[in-house]
Amino acid sequence: MASNTKKSLLASGLALCASVALLMGSTFAWFTDSVTNTGNVITAGSLRIDATAYDVYDATVEGAQEGMSVTLDGRTATFEAAGQDLKTDSTPIIGDTLFEPGRSNLKLLTVANNGTLAAKVKLEFDVTDGGLMEALWFDFVQVGSDGTVTGELTERPMETLEALSAREIPLSAGESVSFVLIYGMDEEAGNEYQDKTFEADVTVLATQYTEETDGFGSDQYDKDANYDNTKVVTSADGSALTTEE
Repeated sequence: MASNTKKSLLASGLALCASVALLMGSTFAWFTDSVTNTGNVITAGSLRIDATAYDVYDATVEGAQEGMSVTLDGRTATFEAAGQDLKTDSTPIIGDTLFEPGRSNLKLLTVANNGTLAAKVKLEFDVTDGGLMEALWFDFVQVGSDGTVTGELTERPMETLEALSAREIPLSAGESVSFVLIYGMDEEAGNEYQDKTFEADVTVLATQYTEETDGFGSDQYDKDANYDNTKVVTSADGSALTTEE
């Protein structure tokens, strides 16, 4: 009897071991599920400004074509249709060499936001006075795409030119703004200004503007953005163009 019990226990033990061995080689089936989301991308927008300067139209220049006309103080000036790209052409936009009392001149300057992000822009001036500044005046007058003038011509002392750096202009993506720069020499300027000079380097600065919103609904995350990212420089002495982006 005891022998049969031992044989039964042994057989049960062998059967259990065999079952464990079979289980170790088996794959269990569980309830499962999954969700996959692919193609997630973050792409940075672009901040890109372009600046173009236009000379007054001169019918004697071969190939010149008439562009925008602007009326200032009862006088109309017409600018050339083709302008100078200040990002690729370092030629100074001002090169008057025979200035005299009572004479004035004009340039048209257009700044365009050709990036995908809103930007704010401003002009920065680095002035070098060779004794002529006190006899000069200027004004920047904003004009629309049809030549409509915003405001009136005001002859401002050239010594206040650098103060314009505080003026900021917002530009949404794809927008542009145009100004007429008019400058002249006082009629009362005396002989002491003969052979004197005035130079100014012009930089067009741009940085982010508070237009786009973030995930919290705020458009103020870039309110303190500085102007170190984009520069378009034309030097009055003809030095090389400097561009930083």
